[in-house]
Amino acid sequence: MRHFKSQPLDKETLNTLYEVANHTASSQFLQQFSIIHVTDKDKRTKLAEICNQPPVSENGELFIFLIDL
Repeated sequence: MRHFKSQPLDKETLNTLYEVANHTASSQFLQQFSIIHVTDKDKRTKLAEICNQPPVSENGELFIFLIDL
């Protein structure tokens, strides 16, 4: 089982992660995607129940990546 720290990421780290996501491998960096950043503990807990993944509620940050076509 995975264990994560419950601390949130600082703004600089978040910006770095978003920038890296924008440069994912694709032709001419045109990958279309959305990132849902879930910070609300209650929502993370509900999502953990839905997907039967307890670590989802035990972290400080949750990112959901969607491919937009």
